[in-house]
This record gives sequence, C-alpha cells and structure tokens, in this order.
Amino acid sequence: MSESKNVLRWEWRCFAPSLATIAQAVAIPSDAASRESDEIYVLDPRGTENAKIRDGVLDIKRLRQIDADGLELWEPVFKAHFPLGRNDLAAASAVWPLPLETLARETYTIEQFMEEVISLRADLHVVRVHKSRRVFMFAGCIAELVRLAVESRTLESFSLEHEDPKRILTALLTLGLDGHTNTNYSLGLRRALGLTSARQLGSRKDHVMAKEIERKFLVNTTLWRAMAAGTRYRQGYLSSVKERVVRVRIAGDRSFLTIKGLTTGASRLEFEYPIPLADTTVMLDEICERPLIEKTRHREVFAGRTWEIDVFHGDNDGLVVAEVEIANPEDKVALPLWAGAEVSNDPRYFNNNLAAHPYRYWRNDYA
Repeated sequence: MSESKNVLRWEWRCFAPSLATIAQAVAIPSDAASRESDEIYVLDPRGTENAKIRDGVLDIKRLRQIDADGLELWEPVFKAHFPLGRNDLAAASAVWPLPLETLARETYTIEQFMEEVISLRADLHVVRVHKSRRVFMFAGCIAELVRLAVESRTLESFSLEHEDPKRILTALLTLGLDGHTNTNYSLGLRRALGLTSARQLGSRKDHVMAKEIERKFLVNTTLWRAMAAGTRYRQGYLSSVKERVVRVRIAGDRSFLTIKGLTTGASRLEFEYPIPLADTTVMLDEICERPLIEKTRHREVFAGRTWEIDVFHGDNDGLVVAEVEIANPEDKVALPLWAGAEVSNDPRYFNNNLAAHPYRYWRNDYA
C-alpha cells in the first residue's frame, strides 16, 4: 500500500573521501547509534526525483525548489512497501515516469521490479550502496554523517535538514561550511561513479559523450515573479562562431569553462569544467569579446522538471528567457502559465549571439 508524508524540508549535503574534521566539529552525541543499511538508488539523469529502496520500501522525493543560497527543497511524493501491486506502480508512475505498458504480474518483489520495470528504461542507472549512518541534532537541524560503500568506492557524506532554510545557513556558518557547494545524493553518487554531469550520464551499460537537449521560451513577466534572489551570472566568450562556442562564466562564487558544438534542432554537444575563479575573472576582464553577458538566474520546479529563468541586464535588459532540459526531442513538456513563445530554434536568443547583437538593438524590430 502506497503512502506519502507531505513534509517538505530544505537540505544541504556534501561528500568527501573523509569528513573527520566535520565529525569533530559537530561533536556527535555518544547516544547517536550507527544505523547500517543496504540501499538501491535509481538515478534518473534528467529527472528531479530522488528514488531509493531501503528496508524493503520504495521511497521517492521530488526537488521542488533551489534557493539563492543553493539549498534544495525536497518533497516526499511516494512511499510503499514491497511487494508492489499494480495500483502502487501506477501511483509511483504518476510522480516518476515508469514503463508500465508490459506489466505481467499482479505484484512485484524488489528483484522483479528492478529486472522487469526499471531495466526497461535504458537511461536509468542503478547504484547499490551500503551505508553506516549516524543521525543527530546540530544547531536545531537534523544532521546525518554517513560512510558509504558505493560499488568499489568508499566516501563520506554530511547533511543538514530543516523546514526553515535560515536554520541550515546558521548551522553552516557555525561550521565554516557556508561557502561550500550543496551536493545532493544523485549528483554525489554520479560523481563517485565518474559521471560528473547529468549530461554525461547515458544508459546503464554505456557512458556516452555529453549532449545537451533543451527547449527555450520567452517569459511573460506579467505572470512570473521571482520567488528568491537568484544567482548572479557574468559570462564572456573566447569563441562565438556557430560551429564552436567557448565560454567562461562566473556563477555566484563558482566559475566554469564551457565548450558547445553546433546546434542541431534542440540539441548539441556540451562539455563543462570548473576552473579557478581568479583565472575566470582575468579572462572576463581582459580577453573575452565585448559586451559581456550579465544576468540573474532563477530555478523553479514545475511538473517534475527544473526550469532555469534568466533575467538579463546591461545591453540585454528587458529580456527574460526560460530553459528546460529534456532527455530527447520527442519528450512532452508541461508548460507553466508564464511560458510564452518558444524560441528554441531562434539563434537570436543564444547567449553568444546576445553578446554580439544585444537585445536592446533589435527588440523593437520584432515587437
């Protein structure tokens, strides 16, 4: 029988080979017993769900929101004990797409579910994890320190949860972790397996080259308002020809080098690597083409997909564009009310073209 408790909590998590320093700083209570568990994570490279099986229970949470500080708001949307019946699978599929067209059983054990349902989605990646968890309270937040065995690798994770994101930020400041990146389980496990980006996660059997498939829409600003402050972006181009775009970007306190290939339809090759902030600043100030792109990025979750809404500044002031990433061009996307005209195939709205031909100079020509 399926069940779900609609308790939304903000979460922050980090991973490292050893977190001994954090363990010492949080002073784990002596009565915080270690809990051992063998778990199965099902990683969906394109979804916003976190699905795992623990203690004979399928547990699915959905990412609802990412705030300006990088904290993530997760909502429990499904929980049911195995064996799962057809009604359970239908309920799970309503929040997490499952291939149910060829169901042959009335009920499914864990093994049958993995072999006859999950395996039919080639984009999913199954990860078996052994955990040693210690759960306790720190600065009013639920804290968890975990040692994980992920296939042949071992690493540790520390997390904080609370309904109020300010409580988590206070705890992070106390620990000196306020400048560290939030890394959820899906991303942390992908990195542990050498799959550093959702765009690099292919089928369960094959590791494929990075490929970006996204749809882009203008935003009706009379219907959309930012729910949080967003992240400030500053980016410039070292090359902006259509066959190859080479970009550097500062996003908040992080910086990246990105290389993109030729756009074909809604897809193109994309590779992204973190680089030193100081190097990026010099490249933006002294090497990149002018003008630079300046914008504030907001992230919102709608109908199970994360939308990135860019509010442009400077020479592109007045332009607001939303993008959503999809697994393949045939995917159907539920559109928010504020999504206006689709511009996925309109090169004027590519960031490199907005740098060469800013919105302010042509907006009235197409009004």
